[in-house]
Amino acid sequence: KAPIKVLHPLLTATQEGNFKGTEGFGAIPFDGIVMAHSNESEWKAFKNNKNNEAFLDRIYIVKVPYCLRVTEEVKIYDKLLRNSSLKDAVCAPGTLKMMAQFAVLTRLKEPENSSIFSKMLIYDGENLKDTDPKAKSFQEYRDYAGVDEGMTGISTRFAFKILSKVFNFDSTEVAANPVHLLYVLEQAVSREQFPPETEQKYYSYIKEYLAQRYVEFIGKEIQTAYLESYSEYGQNIFDRYVTFADFWIQDQEFRDPDTGESFNRDSLNSELEKIEKPAGISNPKDFRNEIVNFVLRTRAHNNGKNPAWTGYEKFRTVIEKKMFSNTEELLPVISFNAKASADDAHKHKEFVERMVAKGYT
Repeated sequence: KAPIKVLHPLLTATQEGNFKGTEGFGAIPFDGIVMAHSNESEWKAFKNNKNNEAFLDRIYIVKVPYCLRVTEEVKIYDKLLRNSSLKDAVCAPGTLKMMAQFAVLTRLKEPENSSIFSKMLIYDGENLKDTDPKAKSFQEYRDYAGVDEGMTGISTRFAFKILSKVFNFDSTEVAANPVHLLYVLEQAVSREQFPPETEQKYYSYIKEYLAQRYVEFIGKEIQTAYLESYSEYGQNIFDRYVTFADFWIQDQEFRDPDTGESFNRDSLNSELEKIEKPAGISNPKDFRNEIVNFVLRTRAHNNGKNPAWTGYEKFRTVIEKKMFSNTEELLPVISFNAKASADDAHKHKEFVERMVAKGYT
């Protein structure tokens, strides 16, 4: 950026070992390295100026790309927020991560035969072997991307400007959440007047990746808070399933000791399928044997008691899907109703308290 009369003495200093300034003082001995930094556009303008050939021949370029790891980008936002007037403002879970994901996606080079979102996760240190068979190794992505990856895309300054708008989106409180962030991001992309191809690409990142992932994320957050209100209900489903599956495997009739109702093999199968079908269990016979064998092994080390329903991840998922297959049971807990029963009102209060403890308002 400096005028040429300021730059020329630096050239002399590196070649002759003396710095001769422009302010009329004598030469100063010099033995060192001159370091300078600029953004990409300034460097290109300097490089394309033929008058600077003497400098260009003596310059070693060190490219410093934008951050390409989501977790590190989040740390930058955290630091910026801590040192700003927003340090005490509420920030809902997932907000900074979503902003970081968008920023990193804009900086990555589109991979070949693979999802750019998977590439972002791999760069962040995640293992996708079991979830995305098309995902490549970190080194394969890097080799294909070349040396200029991270030199384009949105800046951290731009990202923080977006976050500032999100915190001030709601006139009733200074707070940020991913829903408002998605809206502000779309508006920002529209206003920035990016090239049409870039604009469409950024919109696709927002709609195809960020929005869909957030729906999954908030769904799990609600499920977790909801299920904690129904831990006893989940255990009852677990115990009942194990009992029914055990009698079904042995081809014996089961009589419910509480109601006196009898279940033959067909009715046992029907009851078991009510739990299995919402989870899409494709081979119920093997699944039932697996669960019963797991429970029998656990009982041997648990004083004859069944394990907790959350103790076996595979079956926990099945029970959760069963519990969430009926929204009529879910709504009284997650939504406010002035006419709710005392039990539902208590569970709703607990649900809200857990969501607030997670960082929601």
